[in-house]
Amino acid sequence: MKPSTILIGTAALLSGTASANYECWWGGALALTGTVKYHAERACKGYDGKKGAFQGWFAPGESRKVCVNNLAERIAFEVVNENRNQGFDLDDNDCYKEFEELVDKCTRKWQGIGDFTNGGRGSTSGWFFK
Repeated sequence: MKPSTILIGTAALLSGTASANYECWWGGALALTGTVKYHAERACKGYDGKKGAFQGWFAPGESRKVCVNNLAERIAFEVVNENRNQGFDLDDNDCYKEFEELVDKCTRKWQGIGDFTNGGRGSTSGWFFK
């Protein structure tokens, strides 16, 4: 049996005035929102002394992906620097804040047992996450 994949996305804010445009997915595999946030934080801020997948410098147009095994499914994260002319260092806290906001906006109660998400995507300030 092939595991399901949950795609999670958001855009990282670089200024407090930017507004993200989110698209939530309402079909497919579900994941607990707490689990998704936990893995997003590790990808954005690092863990156990290891660098997170989304830490550091992004070259112009660079896309980074990370896939996390979660029981019988996978949670897939992606961040893209949409600027094709200039590289940037994505702030770790901005990265996590935007993942957290996306998850909150795309959360639903499922069968009375908890908060779940199918994921989503969004972009703001030249960053796209899926």
